[in-house]
Amino acid sequence: MDQTTVVPEDKTKNQATEQPRRLLFILLLVLLALTGFNLRSVLLETPPILPLMKADLGLNYTQTSLMTSVLPLVIALGAIPCSFISARAGAKATIFLSIIGELFFSAARTFAPNANIMFLLMFAVSFSVTLGQTTLPLFIQTWFPNRIGQVTAIYSSGLMVGEILSASFTYPFLYNALHGWRPTFIVWTIPVFICFIAWIFLIRIAPVPQISQFMAPQSESSAQNKQNRNKKPSASAPFEASHLALSSSSDLSADAAILPLATEHASAAGDRFPLGRTVEGGMLLGSGSAMFFILSAWLPVYYQYVHRSDGIIALSVLTVTQLIAGVFLSVTGERFTSSKTIFVFVSVLSALAGVGWYILPVSFGVVLSGVFGMTSAALFIMGQARILLKSPPKYITRMNGVMLSISYTIAFVSPLIGGIFWDALKTPEVIFAPLILVSLLALFLSIRMKKLA
Repeated sequence: MDQTTVVPEDKTKNQATEQPRRLLFILLLVLLALTGFNLRSVLLETPPILPLMKADLGLNYTQTSLMTSVLPLVIALGAIPCSFISARAGAKATIFLSIIGELFFSAARTFAPNANIMFLLMFAVSFSVTLGQTTLPLFIQTWFPNRIGQVTAIYSSGLMVGEILSASFTYPFLYNALHGWRPTFIVWTIPVFICFIAWIFLIRIAPVPQISQFMAPQSESSAQNKQNRNKKPSASAPFEASHLALSSSSDLSADAAILPLATEHASAAGDRFPLGRTVEGGMLLGSGSAMFFILSAWLPVYYQYVHRSDGIIALSVLTVTQLIAGVFLSVTGERFTSSKTIFVFVSVLSALAGVGWYILPVSFGVVLSGVFGMTSAALFIMGQARILLKSPPKYITRMNGVMLSISYTIAFVSPLIGGIFWDALKTPEVIFAPLILVSLLALFLSIRMKKLA
């Protein structure tokens, strides 16, 4: 063969590895979105069938309210312990514990004989969800160090789709098709089982977060990479080749992107846990979460009190616009996450919408709900991504645990404050006062933050 017709070796290798690398990129994105979907669907299927559960299990009103508020309560109380479990057991073991817990305890609710057993199982499912939600950001930072904003939005969109579909399909479709509320628990464990199988296969060919690798010196890392390249091919060569293709990608690089990031943070912040930034991050996430929980708790009750029938429409708009914001941010990536101005703009918009509940006619409530759907999702997604962009990987699980604890405490308390105001002042509009308070909190935190490079 003439030498001029020979294809360069590097070009041949690039063509051979491009397709597997792109496929793995897509599969990991789908895996994160599906995992996020399951973190919400297994619990938010409960509210639509709660009246049926109340009647069959003989729940009182206190027990009924606990069935719906158990998730934010458990996340608020359990996020920090779960972060220590993750640090102790490792990210891989923790994510499998989370998925297995969701699968087993969610299905076991089908056979709960009484209210006490049902509540214990709801608590166990919520704790399993908290394990997963505390650990997943570390995988996002490891797998997609150059696309953290976009991937966080995609993962958060999975959470929102889980909320919407489980709330929308459980009663009108599953309950009527299965002729009972108990079998619906089994149906929503099917995506969890699919997710479990997907993790088993993909975890073998994708980098697993390890604290030691983040803190390893550059020279040791290079030596280890050279040693790995000199290894002889084994029976698992296809999986190892995919792993190397993943590591060589600019989008998914673990060694090339994360080690410099860890070194940069180590030099900038020393070896101390960034408590102040973590608390501020938790308060920022909490302000976004509180907006959603306040309106989802009080919209139907408020509209019923003022004798209007569009409360369900307002609630649907609230959830759908959250998803719209998630999709938008998944496309725009870090363009907005790194900008201080966009945080200030979203916070001001939320504060104005909160005032709108007092100065605009009730008919504008659907529009205002849509505004809060987008701003609450934007604050949560951008706040989470911002923390991942500027935080040392070795502290991610602990930081995420503290932030989730703070944010869900705010989300749990805020609707309660509105109810206390209503009982004390006998005026229904006061339930929207916490919306203005958390918007001002987000504005204060946004003004304090620094623009990321």
